[in-house]
Amino acid sequence: MAKKQKERKVDYTQQDMLEMTGFTRKQFIDGLKKVCDMYNFDIMDFKVDETNKDSGYFFPPEVAELLVLLLRHLPEHPLSRANADKTKITATEISKYNQIILDDVNSNLTLVFKRILYCRRGHLVSQEIAD
Repeated sequence: MAKKQKERKVDYTQQDMLEMTGFTRKQFIDGLKKVCDMYNFDIMDFKVDETNKDSGYFFPPEVAELLVLLLRHLPEHPLSRANADKTKITATEISKYNQIILDDVNSNLTLVFKRILYCRRGHLVSQEIAD
């Protein structure tokens, strides 16, 4: 794909993402690499020029705020440690992580993204089970 540019006011630059996460450039890049590895994202999809691995980053609004959420809470993710063992993760650990994410969603995410998340089937089923 050819070089992408910030075309809309709602698109996010790398600098925007640094400000939203409060991370340094190195923390952001390291976190982005970790999130991409954990969730099987292709980091090149976030490049301004997908043909150049040294290119800067570009974040469409459809993913930017949700990516910030994942990055901010990466240290709390049960699988974020280098030696994490999927077979030893407990439901309690997952529940605590999910609660941290939901607390952030409720207090920091825009209404548009709150509605998107709370209308997802997984959330609706969880809510039904809890009620």
